[in-house]
Amino acid sequence: MSPASLRAPGAGGALIASYGTLRPGAGGFEHLGLAGLARPAGPCVIAGDLRLRPADDGESFAPALLPGPGLVPGDLLIAGPQALSRIDAWEDHPRIYRRALSELPEPAGARAWVYFYRGADAGGSVPGGDWLAYLQAAGSRAWTSR
Repeated sequence: MSPASLRAPGAGGALIASYGTLRPGAGGFEHLGLAGLARPAGPCVIAGDLRLRPADDGESFAPALLPGPGLVPGDLLIAGPQALSRIDAWEDHPRIYRRALSELPEPAGARAWVYFYRGADAGGSVPGGDWLAYLQAAGSRAWTSR
């Protein structure tokens, strides 16, 4: 997909930059039943600092992106209206996460919806800002419970 086609969400669906549970292999895409409602559009880099926040189960952690100078690897999704609605509910937008249209460092010139964490309880940084690498290093399975 060319950067020109990634400049802004349009009739083809909303472009979403995912850094956590919706990335391939993290389990959220499957858990939400997004097949046929959204499609992958390739890798990206998101500006911000990826941190850990307490998950709803009180025992594990979830990814929390905060505005900041870091660079976070992610994946792009093109989501139709039903998928966007499911993702908004999953991210508890606008209560827990705030969806904002953001310019991405990569691909250059791309703009996508990014879910930023709104809470004050974000903890330590995810090493390297990569949620999938963090899961692998921690020996954790994909976090999908909400």
